[in-house]
Amino acid sequence: MSKTLKRCTMCGTDRETEQAYCPACGAAAFSYVEIPDEVPAESPEASAFTEAPQQAPYEYGTPAVQDQPSSAYQAYGTSQPYASQNPYGPTAAAPQMASAPSAPAEEKHENVIAGIGGAILFSLGGVALYVLLYQIGFIASISAFVTFALAAFGYGLFCGTKKTTSLPSIITPIVVTVVMIVLAVFLAMGVALFIELKKYGYNITLGDVMKAFPELLEDKEIRGELIKDLLFALLFGALGTVGSIIRSFKARKAAKNAQ
Repeated sequence: MSKTLKRCTMCGTDRETEQAYCPACGAAAFSYVEIPDEVPAESPEASAFTEAPQQAPYEYGTPAVQDQPSSAYQAYGTSQPYASQNPYGPTAAAPQMASAPSAPAEEKHENVIAGIGGAILFSLGGVALYVLLYQIGFIASISAFVTFALAAFGYGLFCGTKKTTSLPSIITPIVVTVVMIVLAVFLAMGVALFIELKKYGYNITLGDVMKAFPELLEDKEIRGELIKDLLFALLFGALGTVGSIIRSFKARKAAKNAQ
């Protein structure tokens, strides 16, 4: 329902149709306007306005009971409380991927006994070099450095890991080198004596000369020559290996600090 009023075209004041002049400005000019009454509750506008809040939960998928997720959330796993229950949801995939443990790197065990055997075996090459150089008149003492290098290489090759910085990997080449230098000096002098005696027609073997070596050392000349050669060999060995020994101890200290 609506009613008709007069609206002043000069000031816009509404008045009843029976009034000829505007009560506000006194003008006679007007136009008719219809003023609607209140919108009845049964009208489509009122029905749409009042029913919208009731339909909103169902239209947007809001669950009626908070303890149960809606079907849309169950299908796509987007509901935050229930996403962990859905194996296909985007939030469930990340924890599964992150929880996969990485395989630890296998550490090689250092076999000290095998390393010592390798150091002795390879250092024999240094002994052979010393004996050879001694017979041809070269300074055989320089072979001490070669003996140490071969002992260190043999230890690393046989112990199971070449990049070890353990204490046995440092001490073993030093001890083996000293022992092999002493052996090389005795063996080189024994070979030299054997060759000299063969020149004079003695029917002896190298084994016989080595067995008689303690008696030969009673001679001051032979004993002095032996001590001199031994000191030179140890001195050259120390000068040639001290740098490698220092670097090995520094590497060991750095490895400990890194841990």
